[in-house]
Amino acid sequence: MKKIIAITLACLMVFALCSTAFAEEAKSALPEGFKLGLCNINERGAFGLMVKMGFKDACEKRGWELIYADNNSDGPTGVSNAEIVAQKGAQFVVDLNVDASVGQVIMDIFNEANIPVLAVDIALPGAPFFGIDSPAMGYYNGEVMADWLKENKGGECDYVVLITQLASGDVVQERVRAAVKAFDDKGIKYGEVVEIEGQSDVAVIQQRFNDFLTAHPDAHNIVVFGINLYAGQGVVAAAETADRADDVKVFTCNVDNPRSLTAPELADIIGDKALPCPSASAAFETALTSAGEKDAVIVCGSLYLCSELYRTVLTNTQ
Repeated sequence: MKKIIAITLACLMVFALCSTAFAEEAKSALPEGFKLGLCNINERGAFGLMVKMGFKDACEKRGWELIYADNNSDGPTGVSNAEIVAQKGAQFVVDLNVDASVGQVIMDIFNEANIPVLAVDIALPGAPFFGIDSPAMGYYNGEVMADWLKENKGGECDYVVLITQLASGDVVQERVRAAVKAFDDKGIKYGEVVEIEGQSDVAVIQQRFNDFLTAHPDAHNIVVFGINLYAGQGVVAAAETADRADDVKVFTCNVDNPRSLTAPELADIIGDKALPCPSASAAFETALTSAGEKDAVIVCGSLYLCSELYRTVLTNTQ
């Protein structure tokens, strides 16, 4: 049986596009030269790059100045960026901070400078919040997975694995923990709930879930719930590398993209000349090894692929 990767949160795409749909009345109400601050989540993933490009495009169209900073998914960096953006005279700030422990410090900086703030994805104390209802989302994911287990696995699974992101606070963890509540309410039988801290890092998640698979060789019905895109990528990469994709079912909050194909599926379409790899980084290393001295290695495809590899590419071309 083929693994199931359920993508359940298409509204995350709205975050990346929010600037381009940034209320038409704002265009007429705010003058050219308006200073809009963006403290982005990070540029390591496709989501952060889409946010940056969306805001840049929106500001250019409106004649606004974009004051930009990359929080790099790091609390202290987020605090430093808040100070920098405030010092540069931002008149309004959109902040994507993943570390709940520094949320009040960030708000104190902006409040002292009398700068209004919109918190995106992770709440900031006292700021309007644009994001999802994490408990409701997690419970919904659990309900859907519970129905699938009843239809296909007799309402049972060996393990429930939760990929957490603890720095973002307890509320965000409900995106995965609430799924267990749904399991209980629907009478799903499961052996054990295991939490794996993913640190919002694909490589970390892949390694730690690989360790879990190694420690549980006899588990063939594993359900995984993830907070974001990185959880899905890391878990799937680990399962495919361990040749245990059929043992794992993944639910994660992510952008819906029905055009996506797995590496083996794409290889079947291309034919014998295609070599499927377990991860983007593995594919890049394989290409480098196979290429001759004067050959070109081209990284192409989705924004997700390119954003995942761009730092690796830069490192290998310096």
